[in-house]
Amino acid sequence: MIPFTLNEIRHIFGLLREVAMPPAVVLWWSTWRRRHQAMARYYHYRRRIRAAQPAAAPA
Repeated sequence: MIPFTLNEIRHIFGLLREVAMPPAVVLWWSTWRRRHQAMARYYHYRRRIRAAQPAAAPA
């Protein structure tokens, strides 16, 4: 999971202060979003690395 960013912390505090949402829901959504961003980053880099590797010669 990616670490908390300043914008993410501001977003969480803003939701807790202004919206009538239970804190558990806000924190769950933040955790899901950061996990999703981490997976997207992983697969993005994996695809770039594989594209940069030379193709294997046929046997």
